[in-house]
Amino acid sequence: VGAISIAPIQSILNTTQDYPSHIKKHYLQLPPDLPGNIKNLALDISNSTEHPYVSARKIENHLRSNYPYALDVNRPPDVIGNFLFTEKRGYFDHHASAMTLLLRTMGIPSRIATGFTIDTNSFDISSKSYKISEVNSWSWPEVYFPGLDRIQSNT
Repeated sequence: VGAISIAPIQSILNTTQDYPSHIKKHYLQLPPDLPGNIKNLALDISNSTEHPYVSARKIENHLRSNYPYALDVNRPPDVIGNFLFTEKRGYFDHHASAMTLLLRTMGIPSRIATGFTIDTNSFDISSKSYKISEVNSWSWPEVYFPGLDRIQSNT
């Protein structure tokens, strides 16, 4: 089951950057040896004075526009650096991880979520169950905006 945020964009833009300490502790962590060019790229894509939502959308659009989806990529020790600065193409894990790192270097709490995609082709009528495998796996970035957990749906 997937979910699409019910938060109107204006509600997101009205959030502050007053992140609770437990959110900052867990969702701003970066490796101590993170190359500086990753933060520089984040700042080249987005202005650090913009609202985090605007920065997140700019980074998302940059990755979608400049880093094509590909499964046949190298896997060196510095996977995300290789993705961002050498191969400039990759699959969903590369995109999600890169976006999360880029956001975190800007002080925007984010994390990677993982799950599976299913559709009607995944349903087995005889067993009345969905059959999923690694080809159904997926990951995506999630960005924290204070106060949005209190928005309720009218549906």
